[in-house]
Amino acid sequence: MSDAMDYPAVLTNKEWQKSKGLIAKIVVGKTDVGANLTALETAFKKSDFAKAAAPFDNSDPTEFKVFIKSVKTGLDKQATDIATKAADAIKVASQAAGEMKGNSKVPASVPKYLSTMIAALGKFGDEIKAQPDKIVTSLTDDFKKKLAGDPFYKALKDSCAKVETKWKALLGDIKQVEADPKIATVDKVFAGDNNARGITTAAKFWDQVLIKKFPTTAGKIYSGSAMNDYYSLPGFPEIADQKGAATLKALMEKSGMAEDKLVTTFMLKFSSSVVKSHELVNHIKSVLNACDAAL
Repeated sequence: MSDAMDYPAVLTNKEWQKSKGLIAKIVVGKTDVGANLTALETAFKKSDFAKAAAPFDNSDPTEFKVFIKSVKTGLDKQATDIATKAADAIKVASQAAGEMKGNSKVPASVPKYLSTMIAALGKFGDEIKAQPDKIVTSLTDDFKKKLAGDPFYKALKDSCAKVETKWKALLGDIKQVEADPKIATVDKVFAGDNNARGITTAAKFWDQVLIKKFPTTAGKIYSGSAMNDYYSLPGFPEIADQKGAATLKALMEKSGMAEDKLVTTFMLKFSSSVVKSHELVNHIKSVLNACDAAL
């Protein structure tokens, strides 16, 4: 987090009036130094430089890009305004210093103080100009640290690796059944926690986690319901829920179709569904790529 900047006491009208003293006020009169210092201090205290920058409140990389762009635009505008006021104060203070140096009635301490003030104004103006980039860098570093340590980002990396592995293995499972198109083969290959369930898990992860944790990033990639669009594809509910064999037995009894033909027809439809489901794999990869690119 970027800390708040301190406003130099030497640049306050209060300190200037104390240092100016009564004699200079009477001899020189109005200089507008105080008015310019007040305007500068007021602008600074109203700015975001006078307070610690609040870190971004979520881990969505797309939302962070929008946030940090807006922050930079606002800070640049504030910095320009304050730096301009500092430059104006330098001009007025320099003119006043010249007038006072040439007046023997004015104590030497007053133009000397003005010289110190002018140097401080120059330094302050330079610091203000550099502050937007410092704050943006600090906020960006905070976001990267937060994202890298976010358990949902770690879960995303894990899910991405697992779903690709499960999807490739599912293609191998289909080939096994195609080589031996029997209901018993379907029952054996897709028993227990089979690879189709990995796609189901990924669909639930998208709907229940990714779209909520990274709403803008994920939503731009895919805004539908993964369970509706991928789990519900032909063959997926039956295979993923270990009902493939039972479904095929019921179909065979009802249709009278030969077992090998029935299984082959079913697997052709399921194969198309599996190919289609790779869209979900790519969606998850895309979210991970967006997060990785932000780190």
